[in-house]
Amino acid sequence: MLEQCGVYLINLDRSPERLAKMVEGFQALGVPFQRVSAVYGPEAIIPPGIHCSPHFTLGELGCVLSHRRCYEEILKSDKPWGLIFEDDVLLEKNSWAVVEHAFQKKPKNAELVKLQGEIENPKKLNRKLDLISVDSKRT
Repeated sequence: MLEQCGVYLINLDRSPERLAKMVEGFQALGVPFQRVSAVYGPEAIIPPGIHCSPHFTLGELGCVLSHRRCYEEILKSDKPWGLIFEDDVLLEKNSWAVVEHAFQKKPKNAELVKLQGEIENPKKLNRKLDLISVDSKRT
């Protein structure tokens, strides 16, 4: 499955300690990844043609724009799938098995699969999956 996926890590430039922790986690899993520089909300510039809710906090705006950067990288890649991780997710030895399970169970027409965290520990990757099928076409 890994050969079909680009793996992207969202990380703020000002958070090298989080990056170091994620590098360690991905190396332990044997998973190569590409770091994507996160958008810091208070310094965010909304690109022309992008409409965001006026109710977003600056942090939410930064998060949305950071994920958008990842989507752009996925579209530029030659991989049919992209996996996006934020730098505060807890990677454990079974994390990749969870990702593979989600990939195997996704609907055939799914273009987005969201892995949901636990309520007690929202960033812990586990088997609670929210599979989302979307209609958009890759251009």
